[in-house]
Amino acid sequence: MKRKRQLHDGIAGALITAGVALGYYVNPLWLLLPGILGVALLQSGFTGFCPVYFILARTCPEEYEQVRYRRGMVRQAEIWFLEEKRSRLGSCETTARAQ
Repeated sequence: MKRKRQLHDGIAGALITAGVALGYYVNPLWLLLPGILGVALLQSGFTGFCPVYFILARTCPEEYEQVRYRRGMVRQAEIWFLEEKRSRLGSCETTARAQ
């Protein structure tokens, strides 16, 4: 996720800077670009949906796969731990009943 966040911040910063520079030197209509980006960033803060992250998720899926794989390993470790705990509790209950 860190890599995607860096890409997101770099893309947003570059587009805002380019829009301001083009608006100052070329045509004031270029100032719409940083304005639209500002609205999109504000919207993503409220809704949690960011178009740049959506595009990055489609173009950089290997990072998602690594996170999903790690979560799967953690989940598998949790399942193993719980099964081990249940088997130990089960053996304790059977010995307690036998006594």
